[in-house]
Amino acid sequence: DPVRLERILTNPPESLFADATARLQSDMRDAADDVTAKKILRIYKNDVALLTALADLGGVWPVMTVTRVLAECADAAAVTSVRYLFRMAAARGQWTPLDAEQPEKASGYFVLAMGKHGAFELNYSSDIDLIVFFDRARARFVGDGDVQSFFVRLTRSLVGLLEDRTADGYVFRTDLRLR
Repeated sequence: DPVRLERILTNPPESLFADATARLQSDMRDAADDVTAKKILRIYKNDVALLTALADLGGVWPVMTVTRVLAECADAAAVTSVRYLFRMAAARGQWTPLDAEQPEKASGYFVLAMGKHGAFELNYSSDIDLIVFFDRARARFVGDGDVQSFFVRLTRSLVGLLEDRTADGYVFRTDLRLR
């Protein structure tokens, strides 16, 4: 992809990373299904990985910037995935958001990054360690079933968005098990 390579080599990497993240947020807002969302997430990760590797190999970014950008990439992927999943739940009539643009806001659903991810020290082959909590009292679940089952399914879907292998690869291997 010579056009992509030229864009990366002729623009400041910080701007390219910010642009890619803004594009991710915009594209995920428009994603209508999991197949599309997975493709968007994987394109984003591939773009960031190439950008980061070239900035790393070219000596443009020191190692701490490289690891921080990879962690910020994981943050952006997780945040936009959670937002997408809550938006889809609202569209199915299972969730009543306070804010349609940020349906996860004040939801009582918390995703915390642990380990290298939480410390902004991800490397190219790192998985991400997440802990997920939910507060029943804040949930605005309106679907059939119970709140706990809703959040368990949402968390499984989150992991699937991030780690399922597709023709475009995967975003991050995701571990929910604390050691």
